[in-house]
Amino acid sequence: MGVALLGIRCSSLLFAVDVAKSATASEAPGDRVLSREPRGRGRVRRRRSPDGPAVSVKNQGRLRDLEQLAPNSLEAKMAAEDVLKQPELLTRVKESQSFIVAFGRLQLWQEALGLLEAKRTGTRSRGDVVLTNAAMVACSQAGEWETVLALLSGALAPDMVSYNLAMSASCNAREWQRVLLLLDDMNAAKRRWDFSTYNTTITACAQGRQWERGVSTLSNMLQVDLQPTWVLYNLGIILAGEGSLWRTAMEYLEDMWARVVMPDALTYSSVISACEKAGQWQEAVQLVHRMRKKGLPVKEQTLLSAVRACQKAGKEAFAEETFPELALDMQ
Repeated sequence: MGVALLGIRCSSLLFAVDVAKSATASEAPGDRVLSREPRGRGRVRRRRSPDGPAVSVKNQGRLRDLEQLAPNSLEAKMAAEDVLKQPELLTRVKESQSFIVAFGRLQLWQEALGLLEAKRTGTRSRGDVVLTNAAMVACSQAGEWETVLALLSGALAPDMVSYNLAMSASCNAREWQRVLLLLDDMNAAKRRWDFSTYNTTITACAQGRQWERGVSTLSNMLQVDLQPTWVLYNLGIILAGEGSLWRTAMEYLEDMWARVVMPDALTYSSVISACEKAGQWQEAVQLVHRMRKKGLPVKEQTLLSAVRACQKAGKEAFAEETFPELALDMQ
């Protein structure tokens, strides 16, 4: 496969990548808890924690009002300014987090930063991490990836979510090298990986054509029994092809079937390309037959990949017999 075509395939897949950008919810004082009546009553009742609700009734109303406003509108900015004028009314972490998230949805990332500055304590507390992560989401939604990185740098105790948000923002800005550097920092901080970590890492490797690291990451993801998406499998197959790892590409294809992630024509075409690069003509031809048997469309470029694999092995006559529709292209 030519470099240009490979780039088109990879770009189309990267466009389809949807990286989650949500901060984790925190357990704030005031969340409802379950308690039992004294033994013998035999029924469960709900009680509120003594500190009251996580978000006051008044602030719940203010949040509902914000939901009705148009993003980046004058009304939204005025409502945000009213909140910033009285930050003392937000007495709990959950309240501050909710308003920062609301500002982010309204594309008011600067106001989100203002509320973060007003409410964080500057300590290694869990509350500070939660608020910082919420502000990172708000800035990421506005495309302010450099601000997201600054927030990570200023965090005293960033968690897994913090690193994931910074990596995702960098990946969306196509700063793939920065993503891999952040991943190294995350590993040094001994933070665990989740689906978002694998997703962003593989996507960044595809952006930078870092086939070895991308293939290794997807293989590790399978080993820890996380379920890759169709996009991640296809990116992994393309990266495997970059390294002429045709067996790995075939394994990913079979694993897709095993995990009920349906491969399509693009998937098969990418595996055939990997076989072509490695000179595996028999596998390439068999894959074309499998595509036709499954009713998948076989484009001319896919057939040409199989033909070139045959030509590399000195099987020109076999290719002409098997793919007569390409006889002119083979001369």
